[in-house]
Amino acid sequence: MEKKMFEQGIKTALENSKKRKFTQSVDLIMNFRAIDFSKPEKRINVEVHLPKSRGKEPKVCLFAEDAMAKTAQGKVDRIIKKDKVTELAKDKKALKDIAEEFDFFFSEPQLMAEIGKTWGVVLGPRKKMPKPLLPNQNLEAIVKRAKSMITVSNAKGKFMPVVHVSIGSESMPVNEIADNAFAVYEAVKSKLEKGDVNIKSIYVKTTMGSPVKVGV
Repeated sequence: MEKKMFEQGIKTALENSKKRKFTQSVDLIMNFRAIDFSKPEKRINVEVHLPKSRGKEPKVCLFAEDAMAKTAQGKVDRIIKKDKVTELAKDKKALKDIAEEFDFFFSEPQLMAEIGKTWGVVLGPRKKMPKPLLPNQNLEAIVKRAKSMITVSNAKGKFMPVVHVSIGSESMPVNEIADNAFAVYEAVKSKLEKGDVNIKSIYVKTTMGSPVKVGV
């Protein structure tokens, strides 16, 4: 499938979408066939680097103690220190609010065990458990890369033969959304045993809009 097919589908989806009071995301839906997803090795779980912006800046939260917390100032959206990890864990609503507000979580290695024990029940199901971050790593570069990554997966739950991911927003140029869509398509296709043969259909849609089939 060529990128121009994604451009055509996205253009149609945007033209057919009613204007809302918020900026809608543009989503990509891929349906699969002839794959036995009951087998763990067959399930789709791939990280994809989006070549263009998401249209919405993801938010990053860091669990860190004094030295790293100081270094991270201005590079992440929120810093939670060790004493707050335990304190916040007592408030389940606060945990859920934080889990929903932030897209990515990082942590100093020494805090990982406590976070797993107290925050894991909330972050785990959302696939947002923090990634360990060592003091000598380039925090700014890691955060920048994380913000361009998405996970395309049906590896948990009922293993339905479909994946559904956001690839941008309606405020973005069509060609940039298409670049992101094509990147996801290529990454997923490369993981399929029979490539395109295992892809039944592809659709694009805005948040509140109707799906538009890509290609024939």
